[in-house]
Amino acid sequence: MSGPTVPWPGCAMVDLWDVTDPDQRGRPPVCRRLIEGDPSPLLRVFENSQYVVLRVPAKYVEIPAPKQGAS
Repeated sequence: MSGPTVPWPGCAMVDLWDVTDPDQRGRPPVCRRLIEGDPSPLLRVFENSQYVVLRVPAKYVEIPAPKQGAS
């Protein structure tokens, strides 16, 4: 799967991270590895020519509610 066509260098969504987190500038983007490879433990739930939607399995994000009366 190839990413969307960008009219000018630096105008892709992934380039925003270079501005947000300059210490990581120049490193390969994780999103490319998730889109083109096996995204495990995430699950691919949708994909088209522009986007891939990944789902985090519930067992990885379940946060139990605190027990009532616990101190």
